[in-house]
Formats: sequence, C-alpha cells, structure tokens
Amino acid sequence: MPVQHNRSMVSMPKAHREAGKLLAILESASSARVPAERQTHCVTALAAVARARSLLIGTVALDEAGRADLLGITVRALLEVWYFGVVALLGDDADLQRLEDDHRYWKNALAEALPGVEPDPGSTATFSVFARATRADELLLSIGEPAGLAVEWYRELYAGESLSHAHAGIESLSPYVVEAADGSVAIEAEPEVDEGLRYGRIRVATILTALLAKWTWERVGLDAAAFDELAGE
Repeated sequence: MPVQHNRSMVSMPKAHREAGKLLAILESASSARVPAERQTHCVTALAAVARARSLLIGTVALDEAGRADLLGITVRALLEVWYFGVVALLGDDADLQRLEDDHRYWKNALAEALPGVEPDPGSTATFSVFARATRADELLLSIGEPAGLAVEWYRELYAGESLSHAHAGIESLSPYVVEAADGSVAIEAEPEVDEGLRYGRIRVATILTALLAKWTWERVGLDAAAFDELAGE
C-alpha cells in the first residue's frame, strides 16, 4: 500500500538535527507490503506512525517558535499514539477489539450528552492508557525488547506531563507567575524553560517515533535499519 506524505520535511536548526534525520527517513518510504493476515494491524500502525510524525513536527515547530512551555503536551500526546500503535501492530485481533470497544465507549458517552446524536451499536469497554502501557510491555517483551519500558514511560513521562503541562493546575500554571526582588508578583507570558528539558523532550519524541516506525517497517517489508541509531540502539 502507498505511504503518503502531504507536506515536505520542515527545515531544522542544528539543535534538532536528529528529529530532522528521522523525518527524512520517514519521507523516503514509498510503499509497503502489508501481510494480508495482518492488514488491519499494519495499516493501523502505519497510521499511528503518521500521527506520531505530525506530533514530532509540531513539537519541533513549537520549540522553534519559542513555545517550549508547551512541548510536554505534544510529547504526552505522542506517547498515547505510541501505545496505540504498539498494541495494534504487535497485538492480536482481541487487542484491536479492545481499542475499538474503548473508542465506542467514549463516543457513546459523548452521544448521550449531545441531543440528537445516536450511539453506535456494538460492545463497549474501557481500555485505559495505563492498561495499554501494560499490554504494550507484554508485547514488546515477546519480541525481545526490555521488560517494563512502556510502563516506566507511563509513570515518568505520561503521568508527569499530565501534572506539569497537559492539565490546568498549580504545577502547569506556576511557571507563569514570578516574584520580583521587592516582593511584587507579575505574570510572565514567556516563561524560561531549561534547555536540557527542552531538548530532552524533543529527543524523547524522536525516540518514540523512531521505535514505532522501526517495528512497523520491519513488519511491512520496508528497510528498518536506518532507525537504529535514532532509536538509541
């Protein structure tokens, strides 16, 4: 099946060279051979890679625009996509059903709140992000990847970014409040973000995208070797 790209690679400053290399690799793919018996799994994973690519581009663009205070939001969203893609790619048909049931559960809950919207028929059940992380760990272990990685990222990255950036609260709002030497308080519209934290988030976004792409490429007949360095292997 064709792998389509709707925009050219964005130009990257040297600080973002690894993300730029990854985008170039992703854009070099022209077609994939999806195994018939795994078609839905592979197509879903390819879509997840495309979504991760967009979030990586968005993460870099935010940093380039001076909005490093928002990077945690896009990285957290990318990790969600990573869990979805890993479970879809490596899991069985029951995993795909769990993802579909969870989608229908929340879609129907929304339908109940909106007059005139009919719920979708079919089974419903929640499949939380933590449950997806746990399942991803099981699946990654089955292909020889280190145990505990997906759950560790959930606890340290997903939960951490939820508190510090994704949701409104004391932690996410505190960088915008500054106290002067005289004790007066002001609102800072352009808060400083530690450079190590900034580029750490871009590096994580690159690694997540590279890993998902590597595992997907291996299963659809594309050359995955180019991802090894970017995925930290």
